[in-house]
Amino acid sequence: MVVVFGGRTTDTSALNDIWGLRRHRDGRWDWVPAPTKSTGIQPTARYQHSTTFIGSTIIVVGGRTNNVGESVGLEVYDTETSEWHWFPAIQRFRHACVTLDNWLFVHGGFEHESPNVPTSGIIKLDTYAMF
Repeated sequence: MVVVFGGRTTDTSALNDIWGLRRHRDGRWDWVPAPTKSTGIQPTARYQHSTTFIGSTIIVVGGRTNNVGESVGLEVYDTETSEWHWFPAIQRFRHACVTLDNWLFVHGGFEHESPNVPTSGIIKLDTYAMF
C-alpha cells in the first residue's frame, strides 16, 4: 500500500488527511482514507513536509502550515492503533528524510528562520528514544 499524508488543496489550504492507495486481488486500485480516532491528537495540516515509515509507524516531519513561520511538530501515526502522537518540532520544509534501523535522518531543505536560504545540514534522531 502507498500512503499519502497532507499537502494542499487547489486554493492552497493545507491538508491533514491520510490516504492509502490499495491494490485489490483483481488488479484494481483505489484510494481509501486511513482510519483515525475522532478523539485525541489530530495531525497538523501541512505541506512541503516529508513522510517515512519505521515498521508500522508513519513519521511526518516538518513542513509549512497556512500560518507563515508556525512551529510544526513531528507527528507519528500508529497504523495498528489508528492514533496520532506528537513530538517536538523539526523546523524544516522542502527537505528529504530517510530511516535506517531506528535512526531518522533529515537532510537539506529550508529552515523557518531563513526560508530563502537552503541548508545542507543533517539532523539525526534516535526514534527508539522517542517512542
